[in-house]
Amino acid sequence: MAADHIDVRMARLEGAYEEISSRLGSIDQRCGSIDQRFGSLEQRLGSLEQRLSAEIAGVRSELLDHRRQTSAQFYWLLTFVLGSILVPVLRDLIR
Repeated sequence: MAADHIDVRMARLEGAYEEISSRLGSIDQRCGSIDQRFGSLEQRLGSLEQRLSAEIAGVRSELLDHRRQTSAQFYWLLTFVLGSILVPVLRDLIR
């Protein structure tokens, strides 16, 4: 009778272990799927980061070109303004 009781308890434990093993296998598969999704997301974010960096570099380059053009235009304008002021003054000094 005691042996039967132990056999029943062992059978229950074996069933419980099989159930635990099955559930752990399912959890392991889900974790693998999550790892794949994170890997895919990481690749997409890396690609997006590269595109964004390239876009920012392009905008920065355009801003620097615009700044150079604006500076050049400013110096030309300054030259004309100073020239228009200094030419009459120098002409009056020479007379």
